Amino acid sequence: MSRVWSELDPLLRRYFIGVALVIAYASTVAYVGLGLVLGLRHALLLALLTGLLEVLPLIGPLAAAIIAGLAATQQATSGWNILAYVAYATVLRLSIDQFFGPIVLGRASRLRPVSVIFCFLSGGILFGTVGVILAVPVALSIKVVLATLYNERHT
Repeated sequence: MSRVWSELDPLLRRYFIGVALVIAYASTVAYVGLGLVLGLRHALLLALLTGLLEVLPLIGPLAAAIIAGLAATQQATSGWNILAYVAYATVLRLSIDQFFGPIVLGRASRLRPVSVIFCFLSGGILFGTVGVILAVPVALSIKVVLATLYNERHT
């Protein structure tokens, strides 16, 4: 057990640092999009909220999009402003969910990005929000236990 934990501990630490990087990325990109591109008031607050809500899988990003969407529609001067917000929200979600998140979390945990996406999807399907949160740590635990049992180096 101590051998498994000694190998698992650094992987889990790197994974949670990766989660912090994804939160920082989401906040930064949200501020650029909401504040600098769309020119919304309170963009910094909305960006920080977007980053913090990124911790809650599925529900958090949806809540952040709704809150920022309400602010964007309230401040919109034309239909083009609303379309610009929809485009921004789509690009933000795709960049986090399909690009930045899997790459950063995959490198941090030494899993392939496709494996990270698979973990999130299967965890979400099987156990909902809790499954998404615990999916990668559980996969890392299984990987380390199997590598230890079969005396292989995990990479």
